Amino acid sequence: MINSFIALGLHILIGLFSYFSPQLLSIYILFILGYCLFDVIRSANSNGKAHKYAAYFVGCEVLLRMVEAVTFWEFGKYSVILILVVGLVVDKSRASSSKLVYLGFLALVPGIILAPYDSFDIWRKAISSNLSGISCLLISILYFYKRKVSSYELMNTFKFLLLPVLSMLVVIFLRMPSLANIEFTLSSNFSTSGGFGPNQVSTIIGFGFCILVTSKFIEKDIFNRYIDVIFIALLLGFGLLTFSRGGIMTAVISIIIGFTYKMLFIEKKIKFFLQSIFIATTFLFVWSYISDNTSNILDRRYLSVIDDSGNLNFSNRLTILSTDISIFYDNYFLGAGVGGSSLLRPMYGFISSAAHTEFSRLLADHGLFGLLVNLLIFVFSISRFLSLPKSDEKLLFFIFTAFSLLTFSHSAIRIAAPTFAFGISLIDRNE
Repeated sequence: MINSFIALGLHILIGLFSYFSPQLLSIYILFILGYCLFDVIRSANSNGKAHKYAAYFVGCEVLLRMVEAVTFWEFGKYSVILILVVGLVVDKSRASSSKLVYLGFLALVPGIILAPYDSFDIWRKAISSNLSGISCLLISILYFYKRKVSSYELMNTFKFLLLPVLSMLVVIFLRMPSLANIEFTLSSNFSTSGGFGPNQVSTIIGFGFCILVTSKFIEKDIFNRYIDVIFIALLLGFGLLTFSRGGIMTAVISIIIGFTYKMLFIEKKIKFFLQSIFIATTFLFVWSYISDNTSNILDRRYLSVIDDSGNLNFSNRLTILSTDISIFYDNYFLGAGVGGSSLLRPMYGFISSAAHTEFSRLLADHGLFGLLVNLLIFVFSISRFLSLPKSDEKLLFFIFTAFSLLTFSHSAIRIAAPTFAFGISLIDRNE
């Protein structure tokens, strides 16, 4: 395992040159991609190098977009796909037991044929933005389903994912004004998100937070116990400051689900409970600090998930979901075509906008074929659950399945993180 202090120091420096010279980051990341592919091929994916390297690009994705590195928008997802596919091809020791995934890819073809066509460039971008996420998910299922991964290998994979997230935090810190000079409102905040989309920043931070807490739940260290706790506090603080509720709420709900499972079914409850109390105390301390420095607007922001009438407020997500269902009802066989649902929304009384729920987007764009893809996702998840013993494997399953499915539901698949989380939920972990 690479030396933690050297790796952390290097990625603080990467954060610095990402801030001052995004072009250097572009050169660096292209070199790293080339090296990763070469190493996976050379080693025939020994010790799971493909998923370790793929994790690095999951962690890099939002950073690359944030600093406008000279890579295309979906570079992160396609890098993850490419590395995992190469890993599958060269890994002769394992025949995949998840061939049903190919049916999922076939089900996407009619939607591509029916996609609205104004010009090749617009059509290409619609295909890329709408299908890169679901393709990344299907490849993750194909690669990870029942793959044997040691605890050491898993912690190393998590380390590779978290390192570029640290670089992203450096960029956010350097771009962020003093908290006293920021006007906080009941909306997500771009100035505390590195000038980039708070939703995506919150999601990758929430994933990192989820990973670190999960490692504590299974009594493993990613860096070491002290660095891990500091990292947890940093991620929580930066995540809360985005004022984008989805990433942190999704992580917290996922962790609560994992906590409940472990308290009910796993031994050493007292030790685990004491660990959880420490994590909860850290959470409350960071929340209190951020709340005090935002004049308690943070509290109001999270409480605003329930409106004055007592109804849930999901920032028009339920309206978009409803229009997706209506579009599916009117185009139930083949759907509206890839990207078609976004263009049809004005006909259903809503503005043209991207979907926030991947499950409903699949229905609206792909019709019954989208329903098939949705069913395949749940078939793999249920199948893996039924084959797992009552152990930390099931704990990993609950936490990462919850994180991925909840993210698909509130943020679709804008970044690769939830697809990777879903893949991790399907592994066969061994000591």
